Amino acid sequence: DFGNGDTSTLQNPPPQTYTTDTVITVYTIRLRVVNRCGVDTATRTVTVLPKNAKSLFGLDTTIGCVPLTINISDFSQGATLVSYDFGDGNFSSNANPTHTFTDTGVFRIRQFISNTCTYDTSEQFIRVQPGPTVSFTNSPSTKCEGQDVHFLSQTTNVSGFRWEFGTGDTSNLSNPDYAYPSAGAYLVKLTVTSAINACTNSYQDTVRINAAPVPVLNLDTSQGCPPLPVTFSNG
Repeated sequence: DFGNGDTSTLQNPPPQTYTTDTVITVYTIRLRVVNRCGVDTATRTVTVLPKNAKSLFGLDTTIGCVPLTINISDFSQGATLVSYDFGDGNFSSNANPTHTFTDTGVFRIRQFISNTCTYDTSEQFIRVQPGPTVSFTNSPSTKCEGQDVHFLSQTTNVSGFRWEFGTGDTSNLSNPDYAYPSAGAYLVKLTVTSAINACTNSYQDTVRINAAPVPVLNLDTSQGCPPLPVTFSNG
């Protein structure tokens, strides 16, 4: 049984011709032998590769904010080898890869497919959008516990602010004031949302808060007969 609908009882049958269309086709050939001792069967396969393999792939997204991670699904037909050029200097030989773009711009993603009979390519474009530029300043230069620190955002074309002061407290104001309850170093984070493309970006900086002075007045004596000498010390 030649697997293509033809059969033969000859010991050495004539050659067979196998065909396919757009997909890889596997034919299973079975040889059945009989003698006085019994019956046995051997099988082999013949794989026929198409001459008109077609490149085709899908993206789970075509636009997003940097860093943008995409997932690619391979829908090609008739390929034994599949590879990709992501357009940013990176490549993959995985048929269904995941890739992260760390730069902004428009990138051409190309798929290359082949078998021993033919090859094909296809392409798609994605747009990686930038987040807003963000930073902030704070004042005064010397900051003390219990006193307001003024934060001033350095950004434009944004639609939302989120401040995290490093104490668990937050604010959605553009330029908030915040009083730290105790001395220490606090990591302040500002996250903003672009009014142009809704992308976000963050900036963080450390704010150092000084302790308020604590007076300690010591006397070597607090009572006595005149003339009474008293020695004072601080600390």
